Amino acid sequence: MLDLEAMSGIGKTTIYRILDPKADYLLTLTTLIKLAAAYELPVWQFLYPHYDPAQRPVVLSPAEQDEHAHWHLVFLQVRALADGGRSDANNSRASGAGSGDPRGGPNPSAEPPPFKRQKYPRP
Repeated sequence: MLDLEAMSGIGKTTIYRILDPKADYLLTLTTLIKLAAAYELPVWQFLYPHYDPAQRPVVLSPAEQDEHAHWHLVFLQVRALADGGRSDANNSRASGAGSGDPRGGPNPSAEPPPFKRQKYPRP
């Protein structure tokens, strides 16, 4: 403990409060930065202890990614129909050309269109 106290500049009482599971101690950002500097670690490793930036977590399985891409294509087709079947909407949105997908399909990470409120005349 004394080594950590000397390296970090944090008092013994604060260190013991952090280590005590029964203590109701709110760790400040300054204390966290000092602890990280003492161990020569980035601060985020204290917040996410088992996170490895080289191997990012995968949220969707490959089957789920394919399903997402399928439903996104359906979304693009419905949006093209909602645009009134204009030729520019059908060609640029539904074809996937130039959207960043090497397979030629739609880009599944494309943003959905913003919601447009229909304005009604006041009575």
